[in-house]
Amino acid sequence: MPFPFTSQTGGTKRPALVFSGSKMNSTADVILVQITKVQHTDNYSVPINAKDLILPLRFVSEIRCNKILVAEQSLIVHQISRVSQAIIDQVADKINEIFEP
Repeated sequence: MPFPFTSQTGGTKRPALVFSGSKMNSTADVILVQITKVQHTDNYSVPINAKDLILPLRFVSEIRCNKILVAEQSLIVHQISRVSQAIIDQVADKINEIFEP
């Protein structure tokens, strides 16, 4: 999935977690959360390990819960894996924290 830089100066193709539910996924758009191999030391990341995935990623990675994007499903190149429900729950908790007043 081509993920734009927050500065809007371009972007890079990277893996992303489809975070939207089945209702939204039945439309043309999905909600995506960025996955990166760059390790961050903030409270916005959820690390993912091989045990959290059906198929492993090429690198140790983390989900960046503060990097959320709505995109057309047609922009998704292909599915590379699937995360466990425990990871989905952690991502939901982090995203909820971000939106707390």
